[in-house]
Amino acid sequence: MGRLDGKTALITGAAIGQGRAHAVRLSSEGANVILFDIAAPVDAASHPAATPEDLEQTADLARANGHGVVSVIGDVRDAAALMDAVARGAAEFGSVDLAVANAAVTPAPTSVATLSEEMFREIVDINTFGVWNTVRAVAGPLLERGERGSIVTIGSGTAYKGYAALMPYAVSKHAVVGLVKSMAKELGPAGIRVNAVHPGIVDTGMTHNPGSYGVIMGDLPVEERTRERMDERISQLMPLRVPGVTSEDMAAMVAFLLSDEAKHITGGEFKVDGGMGIP
Repeated sequence: MGRLDGKTALITGAAIGQGRAHAVRLSSEGANVILFDIAAPVDAASHPAATPEDLEQTADLARANGHGVVSVIGDVRDAAALMDAVARGAAEFGSVDLAVANAAVTPAPTSVATLSEEMFREIVDINTFGVWNTVRAVAGPLLERGERGSIVTIGSGTAYKGYAALMPYAVSKHAVVGLVKSMAKELGPAGIRVNAVHPGIVDTGMTHNPGSYGVIMGDLPVEERTRERMDERISQLMPLRVPGVTSEDMAAMVAFLLSDEAKHITGGEFKVDGGMGIP
């Protein structure tokens, strides 16, 4: 018996990284999953893009847990595409009760003076409007049917701090916190919970790429910005002295918040960050 037996979860940004970990963990807990990912490059992103092959690999990993999978290539900026994905999942599995609003992009470090309007808009469109689209795609049908549900958004350490050179990303994640708190109040009377999980530095392509290496190891020559040096620097930032958290660490918290074990928790923010966010 799994904690999510009989449930169906929409997961955005599901092809790689944290999204893949959520898909595998939730399916291992008994949930059917709807995997949604653009599976293509995004102009504003500084990190490697997922591919259709990545999305299919995630689908295979989830299917291996013995539960249903629907895989959809789509853009979280497209509300209709998300609603269609939820409708497909509901047609196959009966209902969609859960959501993980995980899809997001991180830009290359850029000063306010040189930041383009196009980049700012794209980051906010994906990281904030994409979360809103995800929430309403799942919450709308739940409200219509009078059913309970649970939604988790993936925030960031930038959701409660300012970060030089990453202003549009920090703005987008601060906005997600406002969305979570507001939607938790609005949807709570209907039995729909909404929470945020804030990762620290996660061992994914969003961390291990030249742009992130430049932010954390900008004092070093490019040729010395290695994975090993990056792990050392990250460890120094974390009171627990760990070289970042894993996608599986994030997925464990998400699975808990989606489950009935967290049935009285809504509007919350939960840090999985090795202590980075301690004031």
